[in-house]
Amino acid sequence: MAAEHAADNKASIEATFGRAATGTDLYMAHFLGLGGARSFLKTLEANPGQAGAGLFPAAAAANHTIFYDASGQPRSVADIYNRFAAKLDRGAAAGGATGLASTTLEAVESEIIPGNAKASRRQRAGRRPRSTRSTEPPIAWKRSFARRRTMPGSPI
Repeated sequence: MAAEHAADNKASIEATFGRAATGTDLYMAHFLGLGGARSFLKTLEANPGQAGAGLFPAAAAANHTIFYDASGQPRSVADIYNRFAAKLDRGAAAGGATGLASTTLEAVESEIIPGNAKASRRQRAGRRPRSTRSTEPPIAWKRSFARRRTMPGSPI
């Protein structure tokens, strides 16, 4: 469900701006909502030096360190965007990624995004993707919560 939401945000951002969405654009949609991200990105294109706190006072109040620097001065929308891009890139590098998470998503999409032209081998063969979740609870869980009818004092 989250992947579908991200794919919808990606499609909307690309339709609005006529360019490929970046990882940072999608993070802005996650952080501010799609409408807020559109407003933020439009301001970023038109006036990158504008203070972000004035555009999003509620978000700025809840996320002071994102919208204001250590001295209390408001950050520009360009500063906010660049800080998010750097954070995504650091996270990707820490996870072993070889590219930048803040770049356009055309090269980094995976088969979890609906409508992606790239398909896994399993999908090309007409098989469903492997599930990583089991419907059965782990054996340790079964043992710890299973009740025996023969236990003394058992209500059953």
